[in-house]
Amino acid sequence: MANVKIHCPNCHQEYDVDEAALGHEAECETCKKTFVLQADAASPESSSEKKIDGGGGVEADDKEKLANLYTLARREFKIGNYKDAVWYYKKIMSDDPDNWEPAFVMNFIKAGHGTQKWENIADEVDTFSKELDETIRLIEKTTDANERNDLLSDMVLSSSLEVANIQMDGMKQILDSIMQLKNWNQENREILIKNSNSIMRLYEKVADLYRKYFQKDRTTYLELWKKVCENAPSAEIHHGVAAKIKRLEPNYSEPPVKEIPPVRNPNVRLLIIAVSVIAGLACLGILIAWICH
Repeated sequence: MANVKIHCPNCHQEYDVDEAALGHEAECETCKKTFVLQADAASPESSSEKKIDGGGGVEADDKEKLANLYTLARREFKIGNYKDAVWYYKKIMSDDPDNWEPAFVMNFIKAGHGTQKWENIADEVDTFSKELDETIRLIEKTTDANERNDLLSDMVLSSSLEVANIQMDGMKQILDSIMQLKNWNQENREILIKNSNSIMRLYEKVADLYRKYFQKDRTTYLELWKKVCENAPSAEIHHGVAAKIKRLEPNYSEPPVKEIPPVRNPNVRLLIIAVSVIAGLACLGILIAWICH
């Protein structure tokens, strides 16, 4: 029996199916939606007859399938349905491994919406920052100026800023919990400094990219630089960013470097208490001896 051409009504993915299957339900391999198999208006054709485009011999069906996957992946990403977005992008990566978008988006989801542990925040942010560098390189290589700037403003830089904001807010919440539990120790302090510096470097990188590609929008990158200057626990990062601000705003009043609360050594505290008690007893003894004398 001849094959007929059908399309998924949800994502328009094309299939060739046996006429005997018409009228039955099936699940689309692309969008995972169930639909009734109905023939298109075109006449039946053999499933072995492939449409070849006139360019490099790429099958038109494959190009259409890939385009559908991108449409679905971007739709799920835009509405925040990251689980399904990852599923689509993983399929895209196997068919279009050289495109920047799948790797960038998946790293964005992992760094900004994953379930990172407190001690892993710096590593996740640094990994995302490296992926951002690679994304910029690929976009520069494969797009013209107008398309590049649209991609940067609509997805890449806005998503990168979102990662930094989410990680900063999450770190503050974790720190508040630690402080409330009175569990502040040297290990927590070192993790906080490491995490903060990684996040501040990402803010700085995003600000530098905004300045590079959108120089007229001074407000955006100046505000980001100022945020770094106000929150970076690293004197090197703090003063470096302050210098960038002062080149544009010579009268900028540089805030002091943010101090991370020190950890008090409990042994030193006990020693101070012991010395105070001994000194108090000694004074009391001297006073009693003087009165008795």
